[in-house]
Amino acid sequence: MRISIVPAQITTVEDKIIGNITVQQAMLLGVPILVGFIIAIVFPPAGQFVTYKIAIVLGLFAICGSLAIRIKDRIIAKWIKLFVVYSARPLYYVFDKNSTYLRNHEESEVVAETTEDVKPIKKPVTLTNNISPKEFVRLEQFATDARAGMKFEVGKKGELNVHITEVK
Repeated sequence: MRISIVPAQITTVEDKIIGNITVQQAMLLGVPILVGFIIAIVFPPAGQFVTYKIAIVLGLFAICGSLAIRIKDRIIAKWIKLFVVYSARPLYYVFDKNSTYLRNHEESEVVAETTEDVKPIKKPVTLTNNISPKEFVRLEQFATDARAGMKFEVGKKGELNVHITEVK
């Protein structure tokens, strides 16, 4: 009876075809043969070996053969793919909680239909910055006076509230 060690993670073990060659390496080495056969039949003169056909096939063998070389248990084609995917990723991630990704769009359409019937709410009156220079000087003196007890607070929605606790 033979005893053999079974690896714990079977999914990480690559299938070997001949010796140390995997399926991906065999495919990389087989592509130039298939393309060379197609080139020999299709390009003129058909069925004959000409120097430009041989040069194309030898170039493909050089490229695919170099991509099939193993470095640290990975073929060079996988290293190139890993590098391209890494360098193509965005450098900065901006979190946007208002994104519609993975949201149910049917609910948003229903909400849009119901809001059309509701009357719009009156907007609060906003103050304009058109004040006279005399009033501006008076407000500046009032703001710098320590006895006035002026306090500025920012509300939940970003509004600025001014509280005057003591006036003499």
